[in-house]
Amino acid sequence: MKKIINGRQLIKIGILILIMNICAFIISFHYSLLRSFNIILGSFFVFWLPGFCLTYIFFSCISSNKSEHEQGKEDQSLNWVERALLAPFLSITLLVFELTVIKTFNIKLGSFSAVLVLLFVNQAVILFALFIYKFNQRNKLN
Repeated sequence: MKKIINGRQLIKIGILILIMNICAFIISFHYSLLRSFNIILGSFFVFWLPGFCLTYIFFSCISSNKSEHEQGKEDQSLNWVERALLAPFLSITLLVFELTVIKTFNIKLGSFSAVLVLLFVNQAVILFALFIYKFNQRNKLN
């Protein structure tokens, strides 16, 4: 059976959760603790996660020429640090696209409609990124 999460990935996830908790604690001096967790998690899901998924769409590592990999050339994919640093910029670009969609379809920008548009576009991007990632993994095995 294939291991889904190894030890290094678990440490990275733990450090990310620790950083988010420290930020929520610092923000809790100004807001309540629950509100500060909402701010941190909302920022993560709006300003980082969609861009991280977009990096898998734009920078996938399929090579059309299999002999390049056999000769020992480097993959053209990004490592996790590059993806993490590029993610906020792609997320902000996606937010601009979402606001353009709102403006184009004359959607009244209330809190409920903004959340619906954000959820719809972000979930579409995340699902598309997962599809591309699984497709690339399947092609890499062949």
